Amino acid sequence: MQIRALLLLFVVFTGSVFANNLIVKNAPVLPYTINLVPTNKKLVALTFDDGPHVKHTKKILKILKKNKAKGTFFLIANQCEKHPELTRSILKGGHEVGNHSYAHLPYPKLNKSDRLIDIAQSQKVFKSQTGTFPRYFRAPYGKMNKESKSVIKRFFKHHISWTIDPKDWEEKKENVTEYISQNIQPGAIILLHETNKDMLKTLPLLVTELKSQGYSMVTISKLLEEYETY
Repeated sequence: MQIRALLLLFVVFTGSVFANNLIVKNAPVLPYTINLVPTNKKLVALTFDDGPHVKHTKKILKILKKNKAKGTFFLIANQCEKHPELTRSILKGGHEVGNHSYAHLPYPKLNKSDRLIDIAQSQKVFKSQTGTFPRYFRAPYGKMNKESKSVIKRFFKHHISWTIDPKDWEEKKENVTEYISQNIQPGAIILLHETNKDMLKTLPLLVTELKSQGYSMVTISKLLEEYETY
């Protein structure tokens, strides 16, 4: 019964496969996994992994709103099931939602069937909560192998990696704002984690620093639009 239900689910969201693989005439060819978007404009993407977080998400959204910044949130679907109102709040704020799997399991260690089930479960959750299927995927731990990629490419327009990883999740970490400001460049994708206990202290400082350097913070989709006109 479970297999039949999953097969039906794949039929339902086959439309997302076509939507995410449409070819725009004369558009530049992008690599499937993206870690930097070439652009001359001072635009960067803040990306937040592992949410939604019951204590942090709403406060992160307030900080971004106050600073007129946008972000892309790579959410774990089983956490969205627990907090559907937070998923909707992210979109209501003009931000973007990406798929970060259903259960945050390392994809290279899963067999093809388990990867497909994880994608199906996660897409079902996102579709029910947002009305659409996420176009972008970030693998748990950022780890992808050839077999994982071949599956992911069927359902998502791009796998989004990152340019800058300040390792904000580590207990003994460098100054996150300083590390990012020293490595920032136009088109950079910055990896952050909603679960980081220091995020609410770090984010206002980081946004202020990036703005002082003349950077605007946009969604992944907006950043990719810049590549098309680069």
